[in-house]
Parts: sequence; C-alpha cells; structure tokens
Amino acid sequence: MSLSPLVPPLLPALSFAFPGRCVGIAEYSAGPTGITLFHFPEPAYAAVDVWGGSPGTTFTDALRAAYGKFVSGIAFCCGSAYGLEAGCALAAGLLSSGLASNQRNEIAIVPAAVVFDYKGRDNDVHPDHALGLGALQSTRGDWFPCGARGAGRFVHWGTYFGQAFMEQSGHGAALGEFGRTKVGMFTVVNALGVVNREGQPVLGNLDRRSGLRGLVAEDLRRGIKPHPTDLAAGAGVSENTTLTLLVTNRRLRQEELQSGGRYAHVYGTSDPTISHGKRRGYFFHSHYGRGFNQ
Repeated sequence: MSLSPLVPPLLPALSFAFPGRCVGIAEYSAGPTGITLFHFPEPAYAAVDVWGGSPGTTFTDALRAAYGKFVSGIAFCCGSAYGLEAGCALAAGLLSSGLASNQRNEIAIVPAAVVFDYKGRDNDVHPDHALGLGALQSTRGDWFPCGARGAGRFVHWGTYFGQAFMEQSGHGAALGEFGRTKVGMFTVVNALGVVNREGQPVLGNLDRRSGLRGLVAEDLRRGIKPHPTDLAAGAGVSENTTLTLLVTNRRLRQEELQSGGRYAHVYGTSDPTISHGKRRGYFFHSHYGRGFNQ
C-alpha cells in the first residue's frame, strides 16, 4: 500500500504564544492514524512519570536514569508499538536537517509514547518513518490542532463493553498565564469513558439503539450489559493509555519536575472526569526550556 503523509488544515486549532515550543502533526487517512510532535528548537529539560497498564515508550529510561534530561522534542504516536518507528524518525530528521549532530551534547533526543488505535478499523497502517518526517516538516510555533488530529486521529473512549459502545475521542490542550508563568497541558485521551463532576456519563458506553450513555458500574449491577468475558484473562483493563505533556516556561529543580508528573497523575485521575481503567497507562512529561524568562 502506497501511503502519503497528510498535514491537515489549521482549523480547528488553538492559537497561542509560547516561546520555545513548536507543534507538528501528520496523518495517514488510509488508517486513519497519526502522530503529534512537540519540537523544542532549544533543548528543554524533561522528566517522566509513567503509570502501568501497558505503556509503550522510548527514551523514558534515559530520563529516569539521569533523573531528567535535555530533549529536542517529544512525540505522541498512534499505531501501538509499531508507531514508535515514527518517533525514532524524528531524531534522524533533526540530524539530517542540521539541527542536531553526532557530538555528544548535540545528539537529538526525542522520547516517544504510543496509543492503541486499531479499534474500529481493519488495517495495520501505522505511523512510520515517512510520517514522522512529515510531522517534523509541518512544525510551527503558534498552533495546536484540537480534536481528531495527529495522535488523536482515531482514538476512542467507552470501550468496556466492546467497540459497538465506543465514541471517537481526540487530543486537546489547555493554556494558562499566571503573571510571568506560562503553563500548557496537551493530552491524547484514549480512556474507558468520561463522566461529569456529578458522575453522569458524558462520552463513551453509548447504546446506539436508545441514544443513551450509561455508567459501567451501574450497567453491570443492573445486568443491562453482560460482563466482558475477555477481562477474566486480564485483557481490556490495560488498554486505555492516555498521553499527557505539561509545558512551562519556568525553571524548575529536578525534584519539582518529577513531583509535577506525580501531581498530575494523582489529581488528574481523582477528578471524576476521565476513567482510564484499573491499570492506567500514562506517559507524562514535565519540562522547562533553557533561556526562558524566569
């Protein structure tokens, strides 16, 4: 199959001014599948916090072993483990473009993480080397396409009772300024479902015959839907990986970066808005860039 990387149009996109951070996305419509790249022209310091289920990542061990490391970018990829090919292509692309070199302190480090996006499609198309380079070539510094774009191209929520009940998700962002401090949060949501603060279902677990969404626990208690048989073998409870990137322009100590990742996990999952399953798989980076105003 001949695939052509697609860089989708700019809208709908979140516009912002955040020095030192660029975003690039590329997709294969034949999947559909995609990749989202966060590129830091001036290397940024990064830390990582990963919670299992079954996360798929590259270079996160280097971040943990060195208790943080300067990185050239971070990639969120679809395609499960196969999508890591696109993440590796980004470092090679930076080298060939002259933005990195073979000198020890100029090696391009681009950690990557993947989500499973094969539910609802019957092909094995995944982000590859060409798609990774397409994302790198599309980077710009003032936008983030929200919705079913890039690594959010074909993710879903609400699959506990099977694909017939799921709804398409995507990726999104939130930005805030607090005096001189800028904070950006970017996430690819691939969760079991979403409820509001009152505990009512918002997305996922949709009965298309009635048009109603139900709560998993309530449907099981009332016997409205049968308990999935594959959960007995451990399948299903570790399939919902959510990828999150936190960016700030403030210089932080290593322990502060690491605490930021843990804080987002604890408080992000205690807020009753997103259900990630019994074994949440998170990939979380918090980082700052050298040269930013403090």
